[in-house]
Amino acid sequence: VWGVTQQTEPGDVVDAYLRTRGIDEVQYPKALRTAEKLRDGEGGVHPAMVALVTVPGQPKAVSLHRTFLAKDGKGKADIPSPRKMMPGSLPDGACIKLSEYTGGPLGIAEGIETAMAASAMYQMPVWSAINTSILKKWLPPDGCDEVWVFGDNDASFAGHAASYELARRLHAKNI
Repeated sequence: VWGVTQQTEPGDVVDAYLRTRGIDEVQYPKALRTAEKLRDGEGGVHPAMVALVTVPGQPKAVSLHRTFLAKDGKGKADIPSPRKMMPGSLPDGACIKLSEYTGGPLGIAEGIETAMAASAMYQMPVWSAINTSILKKWLPPDGCDEVWVFGDNDASFAGHAASYELARRLHAKNI
């Protein structure tokens, strides 16, 4: 899948999608790629935002996250499950590194869009934990002693619960 993607650039379909979500980037992270046409696993082909999933301190990717998009990028594809991980399990600490971390505070958010918005708003690196299950178990990179947790404000409060669970766990480790 990674081989059929190209770096996300202003003006492409992923850029169009992110702009509809209020994210306006001049340069996109290396971990975020654009696929013009990708099979969705449900019998269709759509453009997609593809993100590299890694674990802090490990050099190899562990998976790919795909968000299938409408042809014009102005929303997600009209399919039952437009967000998908590649098959397989993810190790604790897995995330999408949307920026380099070189020290100081680091943010973690549930989704890619939330992470990018928080990064722009607070002028700090923010990574995406992909979903609430992974957010609860996320691990910061070695040497990071300040983490900002950005929870999704969803109606089910699942984002709140996962954020507080992570915050409590990190606080117990003096982070």
